[in-house]
Amino acid sequence: MKQSLRNNVYVIASLLVLVGFFSFAMIEGGFVSWFLFYSFFVVVLYILGAYLYPIQRWKVTRFITEQSYEAGDTVDVEIHLKRNIPFPIFYAFCEEELNPSLQRKDRSNVKFQELSRHQTVDEKISFVSLLPILFKRSIILKYSIPFVPRGAHELHTLTLKTSDLLGCIKKEAVFRHVNDIHVYPRVRPATYISDTSAFQQDDGSQTSIVKGIQSILSTGVREYEAGDRIAWIDWKQTAKTNEMMTKEFEREKDTSVLFVFDHHLYEGMNMLAFEGAIETAVALLHDTQGKATHTALASIGSEVVYIDLDRAALTEGQVADHFMRIVPEKGTSFAKQLEEFSMHVQRQNVTCVISTRITNDMVEALEKAHLTLGEIMFVCILSKTEQTMDVSQRLYQIQSQGIKVCVLSENELVKDPIEVVGYGKN
Repeated sequence: MKQSLRNNVYVIASLLVLVGFFSFAMIEGGFVSWFLFYSFFVVVLYILGAYLYPIQRWKVTRFITEQSYEAGDTVDVEIHLKRNIPFPIFYAFCEEELNPSLQRKDRSNVKFQELSRHQTVDEKISFVSLLPILFKRSIILKYSIPFVPRGAHELHTLTLKTSDLLGCIKKEAVFRHVNDIHVYPRVRPATYISDTSAFQQDDGSQTSIVKGIQSILSTGVREYEAGDRIAWIDWKQTAKTNEMMTKEFEREKDTSVLFVFDHHLYEGMNMLAFEGAIETAVALLHDTQGKATHTALASIGSEVVYIDLDRAALTEGQVADHFMRIVPEKGTSFAKQLEEFSMHVQRQNVTCVISTRITNDMVEALEKAHLTLGEIMFVCILSKTEQTMDVSQRLYQIQSQGIKVCVLSENELVKDPIEVVGYGKN
């Protein structure tokens, strides 16, 4: 409104000055007075032309090389400006303000170094370019969006601001052109580290997740044999029988694994830890795929989303799309939904629960789920500062009930592969 009023004032003022010059030339006569009139007449014609020139009729299009990216990639954008009438315009500002979903930057593993700090956006990010136009009919503008975060994003609004050669008439037009950008979580490798792993290689190399999961499924005990690892010894049975006894483990690939992901919104939620939980879940799912006989995902937020996985679904279907779009949701508490869900789902070999917190309600829910679902591995994403005495007590409490506990902090998330370490072992 202010800009339109300003332009009107300039046009009216220039016309009044032109009328003044004309009156002066009619009264005074002579070369100088008429020269001033005709010289300013040209200026007024240009100002009127700039005032009437319709920049909203420009054709503005945006092109993005790809639609799908991984978190941390760079998105290259091309903006094409075309016009039919080459009216001389001194300059144009082309501005694109990014949506709130694109304000954060995903710096790959490095971002987890600040896991204890909550992500904040202090100012809006926009891309502005000054374009010298003059008589050009078409202009191509290129820019890049680095470190794009995970999510389904949109680029939809471009603002064009122009000015004439004299800086009198300034115009602004908003163009809506929607482009979708799908940014999937980065697929990172993961390793399971445990001093009780029955599948740890002789050279000390780290095990895969499935082998690590299977190692917690002891099927019984037997007498110690030469070559058995010390970590396999069952000290309780040894004390009872006065003979060295070792654990027997489930070594076959016949393992059904259920992943339960917590995306319930709670007060003071650490969004960076939530991103770490997503990357960990994706890493575990990819590691498990093809190694377990059956894999499923139950994502719990405002409601339970259950997905039976197959190879296609993991890479390009429901699961990939789910983790690309997922955001924390309000609803019934995660602990209550987990407890109800565990009562209606088929018993699994192993259930892997992934969350960013541990509360007293969750402790109770995990203990009940342990009775109905069978073996449980609880993976919790917590910064070092969040691992308080109360949190440690809750973790040790569920660990004492036979639930495998893995806590991932800055130390594990910044590494590649992600290290899923048994609690108390790191």
